Amino acid sequence: MAIEMGIKDLNMYGESQLVINQLLEEYEVKKEDFVPYHKHAFQLLDRLDIVNLEHVPRGANTRKSRSHFGTRARRRDDYPSV
Repeated sequence: MAIEMGIKDLNMYGESQLVINQLLEEYEVKKEDFVPYHKHAFQLLDRLDIVNLEHVPRGANTRKSRSHFGTRARRRDDYPSV
């Protein structure tokens, strides 16, 4: 949806620390069933200039509480070629 709207800088919040770290390439995707989804996510991320990925614990998932958590950014040059 963000790509269709022409957005180039995106803040993404997720409850799954595993998925956030996999997208940041701090963890590898080990489950073969998830590899196609991971590749597809990278193809989408590659179409954006800047993506801020942030893990937000489930109980803290409100706009007000998100300001307490750090954000890590990925820039287009950080993405692996797919």
